[in-house]
Parts: sequence; structure tokens; C-alpha cells
Amino acid sequence: MIGGGAAVGAVIGAIVSAAPRRWRLIEGKEESVNKFTVGLVLLIFGVALLLIGGISYTTQERTKIGPISIEHPEEHRIPYSPVAGVLLTVTGGALMLTGRGKSDS
Repeated sequence: MIGGGAAVGAVIGAIVSAAPRRWRLIEGKEESVNKFTVGLVLLIFGVALLLIGGISYTTQERTKIGPISIEHPEEHRIPYSPVAGVLLTVTGGALMLTGRGKSDS
């Protein structure tokens, strides 16, 4: 799952680099507001990833032996890497701090 962390970093980089160009607000404050907003979203998503830890789902396995059919629920889990949650949380916090610092000046 090492490649998954690199993919998350690439997505974060794409979001951060695209945000100031796409979302324009009034009077030149778009970059600081966007950094703060994107940082807040990343922070919330990162904390959620750390708390949830993965997705679980249940499938029904059916075995048929002659006229008898047996159903057995089987639970599966797709875990998330804690590194991805930490990376999103730290990146979101850093963006919030840099975005807030520029809007005060």
C-alpha cells in the first residue's frame, strides 16, 4: 500500500495548486480564503480517515447441498493506511495556518 500514499499526495498537490485558479472571490482575497477552506476540508477528511480506519461490507455466501441451502454472512474490510490520514491532517492544518496568516495582513 505504499503506492496509495503517493497517490494521495499527488491528489492533495493537485487540489492545492488548482484551488486559487478555480475559485475566485472578490477583492484579491481568493488565495488566502481558498487555502484556509481547502485546508479545513483536508483536515476534516484526514481526521475522519484516522477515526474510521476503513470500510467494511458484508456478503452472503450461499452453499447448496442437494435440497438444503445454507447462507453464511461473511464480513470483509478494506483498511485505509493511517499514513494517509496523518498526511491529510497535517497538510490541512498547514494550509489553514498559511491561509489564515495571509488574510490577517
